[in-house]
Amino acid sequence: MINIFLDLEKMETIDEAKGQIKEVFKLKEQFSGNLDALHDLLTEIGKPTQISIVNTDEAAKDPQIYTARLIKAFLDAAEQNPNLKIELL
Repeated sequence: MINIFLDLEKMETIDEAKGQIKEVFKLKEQFSGNLDALHDLLTEIGKPTQISIVNTDEAAKDPQIYTARLIKAFLDAAEQNPNLKIELL
């Protein structure tokens, strides 16, 4: 299983999230960073993968902030992709 760790405190803006996602997924191609592109990336994962997302407390307080929408995108993709497991810490 592939294990990936993401720190939500380092993903408070679209640019920060885009940078961290490109880094951990080792993306060389253009990645727009929008939530649709993230969803596509996650649902196309073909190997068993667990993504642990740390520092999720702030996002749980306000569903309108960007980090909360990021978490929702990860969880929605995991529902559609049996190879993907999400752990919120």
